[in-house]
Amino acid sequence: MSTYTPIVFLHDYEDETVADYLAGKLTDGEMVDYLAQWDYGDGEEQAEQSAGTADQTVEKDGYVLSFNFGLGYAGLDRINAE
Repeated sequence: MSTYTPIVFLHDYEDETVADYLAGKLTDGEMVDYLAQWDYGDGEEQAEQSAGTADQTVEKDGYVLSFNFGLGYAGLDRINAE
């Protein structure tokens, strides 16, 4: 079973790139790559993803991108090896 490390969580009003992603101007992969710049290799592992029950999620390159168009945010968790 995998564990997850929260990397970053941003609202669209905090970050123009998040706003662009939520407006459909960036791909999921571009958003993962953008948010991954905040992965410094540390952080507290947790058993569950940070995604909420109403969030959509995408897995790419060892990360889980979670986002919510209605609430205007995106977040990234690192998937830790089992």
